[in-house]
Amino acid sequence: MTGRHRRTRPRHRLEAGRLTVRTAGALGATALGMSLVPGAAAAAPAVPLVEPPAGPVASSDRSGQTRGERVVDAASEHYLKPYQWGGEGPLTFDCSGLTKYVYNEFGVDLPHNSAAQYRVVDHVAKSDKRLGDLIFIYDEGGIFHVGIYAGGDQMWAATKTGDVVRKQEIWTDSYVVGRP
Repeated sequence: MTGRHRRTRPRHRLEAGRLTVRTAGALGATALGMSLVPGAAAAAPAVPLVEPPAGPVASSDRSGQTRGERVVDAASEHYLKPYQWGGEGPLTFDCSGLTKYVYNEFGVDLPHNSAAQYRVVDHVAKSDKRLGDLIFIYDEGGIFHVGIYAGGDQMWAATKTGDVVRKQEIWTDSYVVGRP
């Protein structure tokens, strides 16, 4: 973390056509919600919210954690941010944009393309994968998706239009593992 304070970064949540933005810093916490449904702005203006943040939010104290645990925590901080093709954060992401953004926080510069990312990382056997490794999904056309390994059969990823960044099952055996 190079000089940024994690707790002062806004948290965004998209749910049922409503965007919620939360910030917390030395002067307290603020939340603002607004409807994203066309024509609903007049009926439901942005109003301050008082409920606590929901979803997995990583602790700003990461001492004692492995790099992989810190990478997984950093990925979880983007939970529910919307997928957008070409998005590389901090408000929207596509799959390789998420992995690029998260690893950039750890001083690793990855290209913004899943196949290109696979070409620049160390390749690891599936049986040797660790938290924070990259999971590259492929088919007969090559690598087309990437996520951050979160343990078990799970990864943090931004999958497709209409979806959000979330922890999801690794749904196929057609994957390879890379370690930045």
